[in-house]
Amino acid sequence: DTCRKQGLGEDICQSAGGQIYTSGSYRLGVHEPGADIDTILVAPSMCTRLDFFGTLDEEGKRDPSSLSEMVRQHPDVTNLVPVEGAAVPILTFDWEGVNIDLLFATLSSSSVPSDFDIDDDAVLDGVDSATEKSLNGPRVTNLIAKLVSGTKERY
Repeated sequence: DTCRKQGLGEDICQSAGGQIYTSGSYRLGVHEPGADIDTILVAPSMCTRLDFFGTLDEEGKRDPSSLSEMVRQHPDVTNLVPVEGAAVPILTFDWEGVNIDLLFATLSSSSVPSDFDIDDDAVLDGVDSATEKSLNGPRVTNLIAKLVSGTKERY
């Protein structure tokens, strides 16, 4: 929808893509009951933090087409808190009682292909500081898993 709202061609809309990754203790399989799940949404360059959080109107309501508001409206979501001003902007919410921290990263490229390799250092080229920090969550988690002798099939 973001691409279409910007008037981009159908070919660009179809190839834009996106990926969601997990990181931290959940990803490593060392989490405890009640722990949150750290996730990151990786989006192409045409998606911005405004698309993620939305703008606030005069009444303090968010843009209904923003991801933040779409998540808020989902019947399985409670306790949504958008934290736009953090060093790493985040949506935190409970999904069916499980706490999710959703970070946002926008790449400098116009697509996030299905074979996107988050561990490739080139993904950091041209991104802002908040995106770099967000991308490094799963990258560091993958490195820890590799160094602790986990097999690729395990993760």
